[in-house]
Amino acid sequence: MYLFVKLLVKLSAFLLTLCILCFFCLPHQAMATQFKSSNTITVATHIEPPLINIENGMFVGQNADIARLLAQSINKKISFIKCPFARCLAMAEKGQADMMIAIRKTAERETYLDFLSQPFSSHILPVRFYVRKNSKLDINQYDHLLGLKIGMLRGATFFERFDQDHTLQKITLPNHNLLVSMLIKGRIDTFLGREVSIEARTDKETYQNEMKMAPYIYQKKVDAYIAVSKKSPLRKQVPALSKNLITLLNNGAIEKLLIK
Repeated sequence: MYLFVKLLVKLSAFLLTLCILCFFCLPHQAMATQFKSSNTITVATHIEPPLINIENGMFVGQNADIARLLAQSINKKISFIKCPFARCLAMAEKGQADMMIAIRKTAERETYLDFLSQPFSSHILPVRFYVRKNSKLDINQYDHLLGLKIGMLRGATFFERFDQDHTLQKITLPNHNLLVSMLIKGRIDTFLGREVSIEARTDKETYQNEMKMAPYIYQKKVDAYIAVSKKSPLRKQVPALSKNLITLLNNGAIEKLLIK
């Protein structure tokens, strides 16, 4: 009888401890998550200087400034998460990030992202095809891409003809540095990217002495959107964000931040 009572006391103490842990730890963790999601906008961020970069541990550039400005308009803080572009998309799709900034609107992305009502920027950002400096490849028109090994950033879109062209041999890589490295080593014939970003991301010696731009160029206007994950609590504020974005566009606040 004594042993039974002793065992019962120990079991009761264990269950009490377990209840205390459940009461204090689990709800606290849930409240912390709720606090973060309700007060901080998490932005999945692909580094693409000069549009957005990290300097001295801080996210800088027009995209970072615009994200902060929009967050302030609804009295929220901002938190940037650095990720490869494809990973950023995946995080937004799963609700692990609230927002992405400066992305093209596509039908596929609209299945998991709510885009604000209008782009914050519509500019011509030339898309160029890069080849090795000593290459004799003749890329003067789109059709010359056929049969080439074409490197591209994983998850990225550029222009509809290229994006939908399944006859081309596209090799996707997670970042721009690998695209440059694979080109220099001769593992791909060419890669494409926005001229402003490739020049900013590549060291000067490599850019000038080991690679060059092919004559073919795509330069039509690109709409840059801000989008919110459909699995984010922030989705409820998309109408307010869209309204505030229009105000910031109309009063010139965003125009002052854009790279000319």
